[in-house]
Amino acid sequence: MATTLHYDLCKIILADNLINCSYLGHYYTESWQIEMAEDSFSYKKGWRKPVRFDAKDVKEFQFEMLNGGGRYGDVPAVMAYVVRKSDDDPVRLFYFAVHQEYVLLNQTKAHEFCSAILKHIGEKYKIPFYYKLSVDTKEKQNLAAFIPILIFIMLFLLFLISGL
Repeated sequence: MATTLHYDLCKIILADNLINCSYLGHYYTESWQIEMAEDSFSYKKGWRKPVRFDAKDVKEFQFEMLNGGGRYGDVPAVMAYVVRKSDDDPVRLFYFAVHQEYVLLNQTKAHEFCSAILKHIGEKYKIPFYYKLSVDTKEKQNLAAFIPILIFIMLFLLFLISGL
């Protein structure tokens, strides 16, 4: 039996072996799906090649709340990640936004729907999930390391310009 989560322009259908999500993105409606097999699950968005995860290799799910801004203003959004046992760097699983007035991020429909999705997958494969204020990925760490270098370059250029 399928469960439907719906709010404004976001609709998520949780079936036994399939999850479908459609939501209003920055410019148009976006959608993705997760297919769940006996020992693996795969994420597919549009025409892109599916990303397959072996359930035995998944340590946990993590998710964080984001600002899904765009032409519709600030809207609560969520990004979910898979943490593998073989690699501690989280891999992006899915993203979606729910258009609603801001409240505390952990009280939004985006948070509620993401928790329901990860609980649905987690119960099938016995994988825990966690909400984090910020999921630490290597991409974010590299960006954070680049910021001091950028500030130093800007200060150096200001020093050169002011000396002329």
